[in-house]
Amino acid sequence: MKALKFMQKLRMEEKIQTKERMKLVKNILSDKNNLTEIKKMQPQLVTWFHALHQIPEIELSLPKTVAYVSAQLTAMGVKHQILPNSTGIIALIGKQGPVIAVRGDMDALDICENTQLSFASKNGHMHACGHDSHAAILLTIAKYLQAHENELKGRVKLLFQTAEEVLRGAKYMIEQGALENPKPIAILALHSGGFQQTYPTGHLTIAESVGFYSSDSFEITVKGKGGHAASPQAAVDPIVIAADIIENLQQLISREVHPGIPAVLSVTHIHAGNETYNVIPDEAFLMGGIRTTNAVTRQMLLKRAKEICEKTAAVMRAEATFKLTDGAPPLVNDKVVSEQVYASIQKLFPQEVHWIKEPNNCSEDAAYFFEKVPGCYISLCSLGQENKVFYPHHNAKFRLEEDVLWKGAAALVQAALDL
Repeated sequence: MKALKFMQKLRMEEKIQTKERMKLVKNILSDKNNLTEIKKMQPQLVTWFHALHQIPEIELSLPKTVAYVSAQLTAMGVKHQILPNSTGIIALIGKQGPVIAVRGDMDALDICENTQLSFASKNGHMHACGHDSHAAILLTIAKYLQAHENELKGRVKLLFQTAEEVLRGAKYMIEQGALENPKPIAILALHSGGFQQTYPTGHLTIAESVGFYSSDSFEITVKGKGGHAASPQAAVDPIVIAADIIENLQQLISREVHPGIPAVLSVTHIHAGNETYNVIPDEAFLMGGIRTTNAVTRQMLLKRAKEICEKTAAVMRAEATFKLTDGAPPLVNDKVVSEQVYASIQKLFPQEVHWIKEPNNCSEDAAYFFEKVPGCYISLCSLGQENKVFYPHHNAKFRLEEDVLWKGAAALVQAALDL
């Protein structure tokens, strides 16, 4: 009887807690109010977006960008930490309770902008991938949540990240403790632009599992023995050996990867010798990349690529070194978190959120965050036009349809509150 009464008491307490949670959801921050208030913040979001677009910086240190974002956060009263040498910002809003992280990247590309935008960059770099909008969206989220901080029953950690384009920023932020003190229970990220061209502007997509391929770039140096082109027997020709290495590497995909697993291996650069027809050079230099959606396949390809380079060269009396440069694992959406995020966005935009099965064959270093914390990555269809032509990411004419950017902020806020 005592055990039965105890179980009945637990069930009653659970019902009370459930009712309190439902009351909290209804009374504190309603879905409709969130949407209306954030939509009204669109002009401010665009102001931030234009300002950031004009000061693009690349790789790990972004002094002007970090200073600008920090100044906006300070003006809002948001507590934040600037990482050493302007390598990122960590902000925390809320007083107690579970933590949801929201990540947005801020770095640009080494591209000279060729748009007719009034706010175009003129410093030789360009936000040709939308990261300026990501930082502006995070500032919008910060302003909204800070205004409602006393009503929150949890906390939101905002991660303003550098060096995504070179796949180093997320890993660096993790090393700096971005996911500790406090540790988030889930992480969200969003990309604006046009990765999923099958959906109209303003729609949002979520990958069912793998969101982005892994990416590993490599450099190969083949050391042979130079000589006169008329006497190849006295030389060890690195150009011929490089050609053999390229051909052998291609067989990794066709003969060693399961046909059902997407994988790409490309040699994208080769250089050897000078502009002289009668000299066999000492060395040949190659660059390329490997991409896949499967962690085991990724490790196999990296191991076998190194073996093929070294052994192909050895057979031909030469030496070859295989060096990995930048890399990131596949980005995998957590099933439970993603289903909850999908339901959250559907409340705001019932007909404008979609599941997608195919991963994006680009890469995202947010994958390092997603390895540590279960998360969901969202894409916002917002690719703009110039003279009725869409230009893709990483193009000098790339632009965004800025009128729908507020939807990214609204989706992330709703998802974070519901989580």
